[in-house]
Amino acid sequence: MKRLILIAACALFAFAACTKTEKPGDTKLSAPRNKNYHASFTLNDTKFDLPVKNGGIPKTIDITSGGKFLLGFMDTDAIKPEESPLIYKSGKYDVRETKVPSADLKFTFDMYGSLIIKQDNGDGSWLVEYIDPDGSTYSGAAIFTNDKISGVLADNICRSWKPTAFIMSISGGDLTTAIVGKKFSADINEVVKYLKDNGVKIDVNYAKYSLESIDFMESGMILVNFKDFAISPFVGNFSLKESQDNNIAYNFVLSWEDNPVIPVSGNGSVHVDETQLTLYTESDTVISGKEYHISVSIFCDEIK
Repeated sequence: MKRLILIAACALFAFAACTKTEKPGDTKLSAPRNKNYHASFTLNDTKFDLPVKNGGIPKTIDITSGGKFLLGFMDTDAIKPEESPLIYKSGKYDVRETKVPSADLKFTFDMYGSLIIKQDNGDGSWLVEYIDPDGSTYSGAAIFTNDKISGVLADNICRSWKPTAFIMSISGGDLTTAIVGKKFSADINEVVKYLKDNGVKIDVNYAKYSLESIDFMESGMILVNFKDFAISPFVGNFSLKESQDNNIAYNFVLSWEDNPVIPVSGNGSVHVDETQLTLYTESDTVISGKEYHISVSIFCDEIK
């Protein structure tokens, strides 16, 4: 029942969901520290067109308002690397000006090299340099991706959030009795152990990690990291649902250990109050032939 682990790990954005109505998240927070640096680039010059796994030159670079980077690498093990899903790596970036008066910006990605943004060509393309972990420098063009999320939603939620707790209700499947309004920490193992104690046939060894952070990006991407950064982050996309600032639609493509890639999609609602974000989602899903109904509220504090 490894796929049930995905529900615990991805309780954030559970499978095929229904939206809960809440008041709009109209609280205006102060801008995150790295608001001026958020950007999304595709390195499309032939000098960058090198498929690399677990390092080297990425194909895509996302820099978040919350101070995270997300690098998408092509898979050299794939038969056609250019057609395979990207392999993502994430962490915290450092940024500084490299020289005056042109004021180039240099973003340094721990263990994964650095990017120097040199010039906006005025047509959506930028002159950049990428320095790989071995110190080799590659110069060429990159395409800048315009923001997809703006307005109150972007101002309030496009930053880094620390999951602190969630309240979950589950019924159906192998559960002996329905779980209603049970509060958990962000420790996935706590959830899995509780499910096992309540009749779900699940191996607790498959849930070793705690959620580290959730980043919403103006590019429309969601990044979910774990404390152990050896685990690849979960990466998805979100958009406004019916133009309502507190309702989002989302989708993920996930893999977990030896599981195949699993598509995840649904709807949810978000609400921001001072420095806390609450995400609500509700779902029906079939896992290993068993049907479960799940509702989750995730409580997160802003990471500053």
